[in-house]
Amino acid sequence: MDPRAGFAAWLLVVLVPSSNLLWFSGLPLATWPEWVAVALLVPIAFSKRLARRLVDDSPRRWLTTRRLTSAALLALGLKFLVAMTTSHVGFAACYTSPMAPPVRGRCETTFSYPFSDGRYTRYEATIDRRGPGWQLAFLNHLRLIPADAEAPARDLEAFTVEYSGRLRADEALVVRVAYSGTAEATIGTITRSEPASTTSPAAFEFPLARGEHDLRLIYHSAPGKEPHLALLRVDAHGATVPLQVVAPPRRATVALRLFDSLTAFVVASVAVATLRALALPMPVFAWLSFVVAVLLGTEATQEAWLYPLRNHILTATGLLALTLLRGPGWRTSWRAWTIGASLGALWAIAMFRGNVDGVWLRSIGNDPLTYESFARDILSGWSVQGGEDVFYYQPLFRYWRFVERVVFGDGEALLIASAFGLLCASFMAFFAVAFRSAIGKGRSPLTVATILVAAVLTLLLATTSLPMIGWPASEYPTWILLPLSTLLFVTGRTASNAMAAASVAASIITRVNQAPGQAWLLVSSLLARRRPAKTRAAVVATLLAIVLLPLAHNMWFGGRAVPFTTSAGIPQNLNLPPSRLLDDWNSSLTRTLLAQQIDALLYRLEDINRTPLQAAAFHGLLGVWIVVCCAGLVRVVRHRDRPAIIGMLSLATPAAFLSVHVFYQVTTYYPRHIVAGYLAMGIAVIQWSMSPTHGRRLPPTGNVGNLPVRGPDGQPRERRRWR
Repeated sequence: MDPRAGFAAWLLVVLVPSSNLLWFSGLPLATWPEWVAVALLVPIAFSKRLARRLVDDSPRRWLTTRRLTSAALLALGLKFLVAMTTSHVGFAACYTSPMAPPVRGRCETTFSYPFSDGRYTRYEATIDRRGPGWQLAFLNHLRLIPADAEAPARDLEAFTVEYSGRLRADEALVVRVAYSGTAEATIGTITRSEPASTTSPAAFEFPLARGEHDLRLIYHSAPGKEPHLALLRVDAHGATVPLQVVAPPRRATVALRLFDSLTAFVVASVAVATLRALALPMPVFAWLSFVVAVLLGTEATQEAWLYPLRNHILTATGLLALTLLRGPGWRTSWRAWTIGASLGALWAIAMFRGNVDGVWLRSIGNDPLTYESFARDILSGWSVQGGEDVFYYQPLFRYWRFVERVVFGDGEALLIASAFGLLCASFMAFFAVAFRSAIGKGRSPLTVATILVAAVLTLLLATTSLPMIGWPASEYPTWILLPLSTLLFVTGRTASNAMAAASVAASIITRVNQAPGQAWLLVSSLLARRRPAKTRAAVVATLLAIVLLPLAHNMWFGGRAVPFTTSAGIPQNLNLPPSRLLDDWNSSLTRTLLAQQIDALLYRLEDINRTPLQAAAFHGLLGVWIVVCCAGLVRVVRHRDRPAIIGMLSLATPAAFLSVHVFYQVTTYYPRHIVAGYLAMGIAVIQWSMSPTHGRRLPPTGNVGNLPVRGPDGQPRERRRWR
């Protein structure tokens, strides 16, 4: 039996949605145990070699396919039993905003419960919202942006919430409602409400008889005031505790405890087997323990000087990961995935202090709010329209964001951990292949150069990409796909080349301004190796099928034949039209604009807040790339062979990425527009170091005239061809 089957079954167990009482409640992933389980199981479920090795290295070899599959079937049965007995437990909260009615149903929709169909927004274990922390992610929508320029802060905007649930009292007690704003409570047949309170929290109480009672609590927050609401139980001594809803049936409680215990045991076993298979040296565990201690110390002491130290230590951890890529007994895909997931988790913990429910309200007038709004439009109507009849903003990122939100919910921590982990994993996989190529062929100078370039690239990822992911900038999906596209094009298999073409096409419709660079990458990769007609046809068909999707959308929903977006030619984007550059070259203003664009591309702007590490990463990559390009030109002039020309074409890929921003704006949300070009510099340099000759021409082979070419041993040589 395929060893992947058992791990795939457990991946399904973790992802299937169920009651919110479970630790492993399924999609959306809202807890760290779920995230860790998925991060462990995904690579094993798709790699037969990894699955086989994990089975072999597991303690007492108990992770067999039969045992894993049997346990997964039992866990699925328990999970379905919990879902059938009680769907969700807690107070059903229905949120609305006075600025606009909900798009669908009577309540605002949310990614935490995407299938509520507008019947409720979310479930809350208790009603205890005294102070900040309401986490109203649905406010990240353009239709809920106040038109008044003097509107209150985003987290102080007015809203209404209606709670419903069922309470149980084992004895007579007193219930207290503490609020600021307006509150009205109905428990059983008793209804109480008090005048609005805006200056300080007020409270009212009423008795609750023994037994079970239905609850209905309606709360209106005061505009511009911090919302405050709590439903409390007052004991005989005057102390208050949050009131709980009726507990689920006993059989559901037993089933969920069994399910969580069984799942946690399997995940822990897989984690232990993974550590055994990875065989990490003790200094690595010591360093990771030190990193965790710094993170915990920063949180516990709140010392300001620890925060920059924390960031530098996490950056150093990423650089340390490069030394682990050649560890004994490691598989390339496994180590790359593990390092990426670990770095993503560490950065997310450092940013959010372990809180997975934290929500950022995006500022008004910025692209992040727009894309979050588009993702919620897709959720509200379950339509692929994506918020626009004809695309004005970048086409694909709204759908990428929608998928991320469906998987990870409204919280930011797990989403950022996964996105940054994927980015690190993709580059670590590329580095691992490069190290294996250089070290395996005994090229010590090239190995050192490759490690240095990889280190600078890692520095760039740590200092630049992480803030862009959290913000978010729509470019970061293309950064994830860039090294994967390069790796997939190296193989000669049709399926891999088609996947590479799909990656390139997805990057183009995610960021249309990267189309020249992505197209250059595609052409130079196809020219680097002769491919059969079937492979070329698969590449072209895949590319066209994806690239034409925006055109199909615009024609279907807007009735206009717009290939990508309508924002390409607006003055805000096109700073320096090519026609102006040609017709008005003698103008000092034109030359000044051109100089500013070039300074921005070279990361030389003086009026930006940049760190020395960030400047070192950009300028280091630029300097190495220029040196290697000069070496490539010398190679072309000296040899004029096909590999030299193809190598020079690959080295020109970063110039294709950056060339478009000679004309289009580059300083908005700086430096996000130039990151792809500099990442391509590092990839192109490492790819050049992996080429077979590096300027060393192979000796003549075959027959020269009537004389055979002989080697040092005197034997005739066989003819060798360039690949």
